[in-house]
Amino acid sequence: MRAIRAAFVVTTVLANPFAAVGQETPSRPVYRSPFDVAFSPDGRTLAVTDPTSGAAVLIEPSSGKVTHETSLRDEPSGVAWSADGRFIYVAERSAATVA
Repeated sequence: MRAIRAAFVVTTVLANPFAAVGQETPSRPVYRSPFDVAFSPDGRTLAVTDPTSGAAVLIEPSSGKVTHETSLRDEPSGVAWSADGRFIYVAERSAATVA
């Protein structure tokens, strides 16, 4: 059930080109391509990688709002939370690094 809820929230929020924090405006929508998703340990936040925009995005599933977006050096792929939920770790594919 969590996976279904996560998929719904991610596709609903990131499919809307104006939903994310930052640079988008109605005259300049940004295409999104969610790749990997992970719930925070407390289940209150989703971390999502977005290779097209080169970012990691945090989404609050209860409201469907993007709460934070961080640009990365390289194309993000996998994402994982630290055990205490304070950090996310994002694999940067081509750079062979973890942000």
